[in-house]
Amino acid sequence: MSKPFFRAAVAASVVLLTLAVSCQRRPLYDLDERVRLVVEIDTDGISNITKDIYNPKIAVPSLSTDMLRVLVYGPTTKALLTQSFISEKSHAANGHEVISGTVEVGQGDFDFVAYNFDTPTTKIKSEDNENNALAYTEEVPASLKEKYLTKATDFNSLPVNYEPEHLFVARIMDYHISARDTLSVIYAKANTIIDTYYIQIRVDGLKNAASAFGVISGLSPSNTFVPNVRTSSPATGVYFDLIKSTDDNIAEENKDVLCAIFSTFGKLENVSSDVLFTVNVVDANGDIQQKEVNLDAIFKTENAVKRHWLLIDEVWKIEPPDPGPGVSGGGFQPEVGDWDPEEGGISL
Repeated sequence: MSKPFFRAAVAASVVLLTLAVSCQRRPLYDLDERVRLVVEIDTDGISNITKDIYNPKIAVPSLSTDMLRVLVYGPTTKALLTQSFISEKSHAANGHEVISGTVEVGQGDFDFVAYNFDTPTTKIKSEDNENNALAYTEEVPASLKEKYLTKATDFNSLPVNYEPEHLFVARIMDYHISARDTLSVIYAKANTIIDTYYIQIRVDGLKNAASAFGVISGLSPSNTFVPNVRTSSPATGVYFDLIKSTDDNIAEENKDVLCAIFSTFGKLENVSSDVLFTVNVVDANGDIQQKEVNLDAIFKTENAVKRHWLLIDEVWKIEPPDPGPGVSGGGFQPEVGDWDPEEGGISL
């Protein structure tokens, strides 16, 4: 083989190798298929969590999130076209969490809906249609209702659901993606669709309680969260734990209260004489003591409307546990102190 021919063959091989390698190179983003979504989680102004704290001894639920689910709809058909998850986490200058990532979508007009995906209690269904996407919680087990709620008014037939965790939703409606040579970046804020309340009732004999929980009836069971509309049929009860605490705003010597920070899809408007708070205390014998309070008037107070404080200004006496048959009145009656190390905790 002559040297000129050998050199030409080598040069041709290098060109072919270079072309083969070049074919494998891809840009970081396929600009015809992706946009970048940057969502700020706006936690400002949430009553009893980030503002209007009535009882600072009570722990508040965390609002941190690590992942958003992104639903992409056709703005005319409202049909779900695609979905994605974004999880790149950073923080804005104001301290808010920011979740970002890329979403595969071509050119055209789209509605983008993003919400936090790490809420085990708050569930989503019917998201195939933008107008029907529903946030809800499951009902409490029938065994719990049968054991503890049978003494209370209406709870045999009334649905009783777990309280929701905060659902932050961002909506970018009818956004146009055109043919482009740069990456489209969409900025949005996500706000909660959940209300949070503080509730307390003054009590006498708090040491007699081993555990306690509350149920409030006449509340919304769910939200269609793209158009943020509370559902109302049927109205539901919301179940939540109560904890021991004290209220330093009470001028009297006994400052003991049962209280909670609880969340709900919202109070239904135009519901009267049906918003009932049932306090359920389990004593050391496993017996239940109940107190029912009508909240209609309390929900209309300035504290409730502006600050979401439901302050029940009456004293409920929790009786000592029944010593049982054959035990004289002077016999031993246990005092319950199981909660003492746990003050300040709350289950959400």
